[in-house]
Amino acid sequence: MQPKNSIRRKPAFPDGMLIVLGVIILCVIVTWFIPSGQYDRILDASGRQIVDPNSFHYIESEKISLLRIPHFIVEGTIAQAEMIFFLLTIGGCYEIVMHTGVLQAIIARMAKWKVRDMAFILVFTLVFAVIAAPAGGVVSFIGFAPIFVMIARAMGYDALVGVSLVLLGGAVGAAAGPITPFTTGVAQGIAELPLYSGLSYRIICMLVLWIVTALFIARYAKKVRLDPSKSYVYDLEQVQKNQEVEKHYDTDLSARQIAILVIFILGLCLIIYGSLRLNWSNRVHMQIHLCMSVILAIVGKFNPNETVRVFVRGAKGMLAAALVLGLSQY
Repeated sequence: MQPKNSIRRKPAFPDGMLIVLGVIILCVIVTWFIPSGQYDRILDASGRQIVDPNSFHYIESEKISLLRIPHFIVEGTIAQAEMIFFLLTIGGCYEIVMHTGVLQAIIARMAKWKVRDMAFILVFTLVFAVIAAPAGGVVSFIGFAPIFVMIARAMGYDALVGVSLVLLGGAVGAAAGPITPFTTGVAQGIAELPLYSGLSYRIICMLVLWIVTALFIARYAKKVRLDPSKSYVYDLEQVQKNQEVEKHYDTDLSARQIAILVIFILGLCLIIYGSLRLNWSNRVHMQIHLCMSVILAIVGKFNPNETVRVFVRGAKGMLAAALVLGLSQY
């Protein structure tokens, strides 16, 4: 019999790396049952390799052994070495920016703006969408959830509204990915497209997602404000409604932080302009990110050891994505 105090845990969703590995194993197995075929690749007018949709033909089947999977992983990682280092340099550079506290200060300052109701929701979903657009995720901003929970409760909403502003707002920018190097940049590199091409289309998509998300949050917020018992976390609100948030962010931007913000924005603009107008490759972008990291560390008055430690921490955060990229090559 199962012990009474045992807890039945829900099965965890598999990690992205496991999913890719599972696909590789499945593809190796089906080579023994499905006939092989391929499309030819041709060069278009711009010199980019594309697939000829009318060129499919069967080829001699090659039954692949499961023992060759490690070979594919190693070769795929080597083939994607440039993109992997691209991700590592971006992760390190962004971590240095986050370590300066400039983005945290901007968001905390905006949280003090005297805006109400729909304007409050529209403004801050857009703020987190814009900030998450280059970052490619919302993990860095989870620490702001307690601040916005406090603000939402003070305005008559519940904690879920405050958390939604941070997570759903950030998800809008990450999903649209107008200038996200980890998703858009990697995908366009694999597809041999100019980096950040189609920017205007993705910005339009982000605006549409922003409006839909803001209206979704506002609809729920209005319902909770009119009748608090409609809250999905009503019981939790009754227990914790008087609890204060202990975490605090300094909202005063120093001259040094303003300089860091300007350098960071100029660097992003330089990368976008160089990609769209000058056809810069990822190797140039890596050099810019490395230079930005050094300049930002100097302006932020980081000592050499601190600079290396923060940069490595950011690069380490991108390691999983880099490994998935290598796994997915073949």
